[in-house]
Formats: sequence, C-alpha cells, structure tokens
Amino acid sequence: MRSLITFLVIVVVLVAGVGWYLDWFKFNKSDTGHEANFNVTVNKDKVKQDVESARDKAKETTENLRGKIQGSSPTSKDKQN
Repeated sequence: MRSLITFLVIVVVLVAGVGWYLDWFKFNKSDTGHEANFNVTVNKDKVKQDVESARDKAKETTENLRGKIQGSSPTSKDKQN
C-alpha cells in the first residue's frame, strides 16, 4: 500500500511539473491579511493542443518505423532462396 501511495505522489508531482513547464497550469497566490488564497488555472486549449500534437508525432513515428521494418525485412521469396 505504501508503494502505491508513493507511486501516485510521484505521478502527481511529475504531471504538475510538466504541466507547469508546458504552461498547462498557472498557480496564483493572493494574500489578504489573515487569509491566503491559492488558485490553479488550467489552460484546457493548450493541454488539448499538446496532447493532439504528441498523438500525431507518435503516429508519424510509428508509421516511419513500420515502413523501415517492412522495407528492410526480406520478402517470402527471399526467405525461400
């Protein structure tokens, strides 16, 4: 159970760090005397754009690798000879 909690904390910290770096999240603090307010703003459009971009790049890379594998593998005729 302890390892599961540790894993989840690491995932949350990584997502928050990467999200902050990619401008998915903005963290704001306002202090009004005895109260402190923390706000998190999520840029949904930026997240969606980055996810679609990553998906397209992964698809393109997969297709390129498949082409290289199929192009370099011998055909069934070559295997018989």
